[in-house]
Amino acid sequence: MLSHFRLNSKLPLLVTFSLLLCGTTACSEYWWQRGQPPSVDALLVRSSQNLQKAEGQFASQRSDVLAQFKELDSSLDKVVQLARTNSPQGEYSGQLELLSQQFMQLEGKLSIGSRAALGELSGQLRSFISDNKSEQHLAYAAVGLFAARTKNFLASELSVPAPVL
Repeated sequence: MLSHFRLNSKLPLLVTFSLLLCGTTACSEYWWQRGQPPSVDALLVRSSQNLQKAEGQFASQRSDVLAQFKELDSSLDKVVQLARTNSPQGEYSGQLELLSQQFMQLEGKLSIGSRAALGELSGQLRSFISDNKSEQHLAYAAVGLFAARTKNFLASELSVPAPVL
């Protein structure tokens, strides 16, 4: 009976230790990443998923801009790929100018609440164009964050009604 008593007194300690060990191994990824911002790649994946989801849900409501948004999404992916592969500055020029033209084509087609955000994103795009012209390196993180923000902006714009002229 004494050996049974000793086992029972250590049982809560054994169970607690086992739960702690299982909990930390199962959630090790969470504990290492806790408090850390998501990576640029994770943000790009999330924003692309948000845009695809919005295109599926609101395609009929915003058919006026849907084709332009898809072209813009494709152009963003190309610029991100150029930045990811650390391409020479000359290769960016055409894609950045195309993005600039696509941004200008959106003017007047966006809801009133989205126009300020478009202006901010356009300003960031102009700074990329300026940096590229002065042969400064365009960092993948900066280009990736810009692309993620733009895709989330497009997804958000799809969910609001078209402006009334």
